[in-house]
Amino acid sequence: MNALQTARSSAAALQRGAWRLIQSATTAQKLALAFALFLAPLAYVASKLIADHQRVTALLAQERAGAAYLRTVNEAQALLHVQARALQIGNTGADSISPALRALRSAERRHGEHLETAPYAERAVFALQVMLTNERARATAAGAASAALADLAHQIGDQSNLMRDPERASHLAANIVLERAPLLAQEARQLASDAGDAFADRRLDAGERANLLQRMAVLDSAGATLNRAIDSMIESAEDARVAAALGPPALAAISNLASYRTYLDRAMTEGRLNLPELLGREAGAQFALAELSARMTTELDRLLEARATQLGRQQAAALLMAGLLFLGVLGAVVAMLRIGLVQPIDSLALSIRAIADGNYDSEIPALHRGDEIGDMARALAVLRDAAKAKIAADAARAAAESANRAKSQFVANMSHELRTPLNAIIGYAEILTEDSEDRGDDAAIADLQRINMAARHLLAVINDILDLSKIEAGRMDVLAAPCDAGVIAAESAATTEPLAAKNANKLTLDIEPAAESYIDAQKLRQCLLNLLSNACKFTKKGEVTLRLRRSDVNGTPALVFTVSDTGIGMSEEEMSRLFMPFEQANSNVSRDYGGTGLGLMITRRMTQMMGGDVSVESAPGKGSIFTLWIPQFYKGFGADSDAHACARAGAADAPLALIVDDEATARDLAVRALTQLGFAVQGARTAEAGLALARETKPALIILDINLPDRDGWGVIEELADHADTSAIPIIVLSIEEDRRRSISLGAAEHLVKPATRDMLCAAALRLARTQPASAENMPVRLSA
Repeated sequence: MNALQTARSSAAALQRGAWRLIQSATTAQKLALAFALFLAPLAYVASKLIADHQRVTALLAQERAGAAYLRTVNEAQALLHVQARALQIGNTGADSISPALRALRSAERRHGEHLETAPYAERAVFALQVMLTNERARATAAGAASAALADLAHQIGDQSNLMRDPERASHLAANIVLERAPLLAQEARQLASDAGDAFADRRLDAGERANLLQRMAVLDSAGATLNRAIDSMIESAEDARVAAALGPPALAAISNLASYRTYLDRAMTEGRLNLPELLGREAGAQFALAELSARMTTELDRLLEARATQLGRQQAAALLMAGLLFLGVLGAVVAMLRIGLVQPIDSLALSIRAIADGNYDSEIPALHRGDEIGDMARALAVLRDAAKAKIAADAARAAAESANRAKSQFVANMSHELRTPLNAIIGYAEILTEDSEDRGDDAAIADLQRINMAARHLLAVINDILDLSKIEAGRMDVLAAPCDAGVIAAESAATTEPLAAKNANKLTLDIEPAAESYIDAQKLRQCLLNLLSNACKFTKKGEVTLRLRRSDVNGTPALVFTVSDTGIGMSEEEMSRLFMPFEQANSNVSRDYGGTGLGLMITRRMTQMMGGDVSVESAPGKGSIFTLWIPQFYKGFGADSDAHACARAGAADAPLALIVDDEATARDLAVRALTQLGFAVQGARTAEAGLALARETKPALIILDINLPDRDGWGVIEELADHADTSAIPIIVLSIEEDRRRSISLGAAEHLVKPATRDMLCAAALRLARTQPASAENMPVRLSA
């Protein structure tokens, strides 16, 4: 009893120590240990089973092939003996060679490659052909064919592993077929040949008698050896069916050999020999041996099949054991995960729910643990302490977001409400100015011009505020397209000319000729107008200069615009507030020159959206120099001569799919998907390039993005539908825009929202293309939900 209590105490102490060790380990260590316990035995058993299965499968295949081939060789050997005996008794019309040749060639085609029997089979076939076609060499060819077939049988036995394991019944059966039976048949043939030669002169001398007695002793020894081999094979097989199958042919072979031997004894005693009778008895013995070999090869094949079945059962048992081991290890892993992870996490989850419900006094378990679960518990404690402050912060943020939405809605509503009457004021002021000019009322003209100027100033302020709202909301996009930056600069200067003349300023242009650029012309024009307007406004009787130079900025081709003036200039402090919203250089500027303080901020934001920036250099009383630069090719578009149209991919005679999308990744994915379906694919980066390619190539299908750099896709759909050459082309819209109804109403055949799956795109292309690609019917397409 004390010993039992001691054992239980030791087990409990060991369990507690293991539990403390598990709790002190990190979660990663626990998972690593669990998966090591899970994967190590599984990987070992799987590798052993796979290797053993492959080895046994290959071995059984070779053995079965060898047994089948060996059966054919034995049949050919028997047919050869039939032909030889027929020739010995003068029957030249018999043909047992042709069937043997056909069977041998067929077996070589089926099994010879793996058994490496080609040279042996060729020799046997050649000897049989000579025996069939050359009457003079038949006897010699018969012997050569018999020897070649014996060599072929031995090669089959060696290469098919039939002789590999001496303890197996299949080895004993193969040994009988390859060694014992052929040896006995050879001795029987040799004895018949020697007896015929000895009795040729109708007398038997002492030397010939001694030779025949020696041959008969060898025959008796070979027969006894065959009997023992058969008995050993039957005992090794441990299957009653083997004895039942081999008993009759073995008895027949022994009986025929005994009859053959008895006749020779009587012939030697009487001193005379009947050769046809001798050959008949020898042929009977040969046929019995051939039947025994045939039955033996049949049993050999059955033994191999039974062995394959037994090995299959053994592998099934091994798999069952592996499955049980897998379940045991999996159970241990689940238990470890539940004890080490699931239960603590469940406790933490309950605490989290309690805190979420506002119960900040709830107990947090696992604070004492040293692993990641303990870290989570301590973090939860910190979270509990900060929960009230977070709730307050969330409420404040929600209030701020609500106020911001109200502000945006207010700005949008006010801009609409103010623009409508302002447009009316400006329009009627211009009409009244024209009427006053017709009447010659100069005083009214001056008043109306002041009204018009004030209304336009107020409209500009509203536009600035609306632009600022769009920028802050992220709803302002860059719409780049091919254009001439020099022309934009000249147009901006021409627009600013009246303002320069008002303050008696000289406006100078210094524009370096630039090749075609890929930029947002409208935003660039607005930025230049803001800079030139400010320069003309803060300069009186001075000079304002606009320069354009091409340069490299950070390794990128860029357009650099410089607006310099000889105006009032700014200090360092004033420049630090220059690009802030609703800020002027100083309080006197707003009073003396007007303005909202938004122009330069909007200019900088727009320039940064186009990939560039704005900087300033100035000093009080010495004027200012504003430098604006943007990439010459927005996002790399248009940087080469073939910027807007991509190279065609796919076969030249395949139906063409045109992809119009400015995103290289989207084009590349579509190209890969459609070329695998059998389409040829060509891409375009801009709407204009896509329209030109559509009219030129008349593709079988167009895949169109809505947000293109030079114009939107809605207009592209309308233009394609209105043009006679392109109205029948199916259009698939593939865009982040979700307005499917608008796409279909404008004439699109399908509308897919990015990110659409590859299968959805392929299915739509195959369904809608005007000309199905040649390989499409052979391409399996999975339709995704």
